[in-house]
Formats: sequence, C-alpha cells, structure tokens
Amino acid sequence: MRNLKVPDEICGLCERGTARLVYLPQSLHVGAERVTIDNVPMRACDTCQQQYFSRDVATTLEQIRLKLLTSGKPAAQLKFEFIDREQAA
Repeated sequence: MRNLKVPDEICGLCERGTARLVYLPQSLHVGAERVTIDNVPMRACDTCQQQYFSRDVATTLEQIRLKLLTSGKPAAQLKFEFIDREQAA
C-alpha cells in the first residue's frame, strides 16, 4: 500500500468518518475467470470501515473487464497493475 500526501475527505457513504486514500487489489470477473488488478486507488473510511472508489476508477475497471471479455484471450494468465495518472504525475 502506498502512502502519498493526498487530502483526506469526509466518507461518501456514512458522511461521518474520514475517508483516506489507499491502494488495494481489486478482483474482476471475466466470464468464468477472475482477474486481480493491483494498486487500485480507493477510499477507506475509519468509521464505517467501508471501501469505495471513484466513478472514474469504476469506469476504468469496467472498460478493462469488457476488453478482456471480448479479447478471447485467457484472462487468468494476465497480471495488471492500476496506474493512477494523477498520482503518477
């Protein structure tokens, strides 16, 4: 898990806790296979203990899933790492 200087925010789910930016693996189901993508940026709340990611990250994950589904290649043989362009700059 990376620890970058990103401002904390109020949790978008419970609206009481502090949601910190964390980088965790996320699994995608591609047909009958499961693919894990490392370092997906998401928020983790210190009050409700829930984790969630932004709409942009959700859209990117869905685009990856759809490309894998239509590629015809065995997804389980591939390894992915999410690169947050805003944080990489």
